[in-house]
Amino acid sequence: MNKKYSEMNEFDKIIQSHQRDNDDIAELSNLRNREWKASYMERKEKPPEFLSKERTPVILRYLVIEDMSNKQWLVYDSDTSRISLIGFGEYTLFLLNDILGYLPDFPYHEQKRKEILDFITKESYEYTKNVIYNHKEKFTELFNVLVTFDKYKKIYNQFEMSKYSYDLWLRYRYLCYVENWTEIIDNYDANSKEEFIEHCHKIAKELEENLHHIITGEFFIYHDFMTYIVNNGLIISGNAYAAKDIRDIFPLDLLHILNGDTKTPHKCPRCGQLYFSNNNKSKYCSECRTNSNVIRQENRKNNRCRYLHKQITDILNYYNIDEDGTNKNGSEKFRIESNYYWAVVQGKIPKQMPKSYDFNIKTEENYFKWLQEQKIKAKNPQID
Repeated sequence: MNKKYSEMNEFDKIIQSHQRDNDDIAELSNLRNREWKASYMERKEKPPEFLSKERTPVILRYLVIEDMSNKQWLVYDSDTSRISLIGFGEYTLFLLNDILGYLPDFPYHEQKRKEILDFITKESYEYTKNVIYNHKEKFTELFNVLVTFDKYKKIYNQFEMSKYSYDLWLRYRYLCYVENWTEIIDNYDANSKEEFIEHCHKIAKELEENLHHIITGEFFIYHDFMTYIVNNGLIISGNAYAAKDIRDIFPLDLLHILNGDTKTPHKCPRCGQLYFSNNNKSKYCSECRTNSNVIRQENRKNNRCRYLHKQITDILNYYNIDEDGTNKNGSEKFRIESNYYWAVVQGKIPKQMPKSYDFNIKTEENYFKWLQEQKIKAKNPQID
């Protein structure tokens, strides 16, 4: 934050008030490129029992307001003096979707990805990306947990769901900081993780508290309850935090998902990404849903029988019309009989019974052959 005090706004001054171990803001900013790396490497080489006793300079960049009323974060970037609003859970889903590789392959998701990346620095993105790639199995595990989250909401009562959610949070809340854990373990020459815990701490809980101090005590600093009015008149109120990096919101952002402060996470069968929706009839994410016609065409083409069924229906509806506008052959009779065979082939109970049908059609091959014959008849009504 290379700003003179006279150039600082209210948010800048709050961030400055929490800077630690260095009173000179300009000098503190310079550490980003030089002394920070040297100090960090020197600190890594020291025995793990000293890690919780030493502090390196903390360069805070963001002010974050947790707006419970509107279920969103206000993120102020002191370097760019820019304010962004992002819904609870969106950052967590962005990490899981984008960095695990779901979004980049689908060009119509690029706008949503761009909106998130607008307030994430390139350095933060690349660092977080590397952390996730190095521990991809844990992030994949969290992804799969959120995919099945709706199932437990339906079968658990309120108390059971609260306990389940909290246990999940304790397990995954430090995923973005997993390097802190591995650095401590790697720096200690122990035969096992258990030996490390026994040597450095009396109980594992103390190690957890130490990790909590390293992360939240240094980088995500509570300031106060704040109210701010955005340019469009929207009132933002909530707990305010000074943060070193945007990923410092991850633990609380994940907690908002698990506490039900967001809509329910679902997995889109089209693109594979997680998305929020409380509409169980909504099968696809919003990005894929805007391309519903493309999806339907793809689904039909992927299923040769139903693709041919649709072709025949179109022929009967649009090409065999009398002068008075009535359908000579009528597609309704065909659809009922065709849907009957399709249900039989799938082993399901047909919704409607045709007036007559061929009881020999029991396999997909039989059904497909019948459809081919029906297409020829639809194109040539004179064929009996």
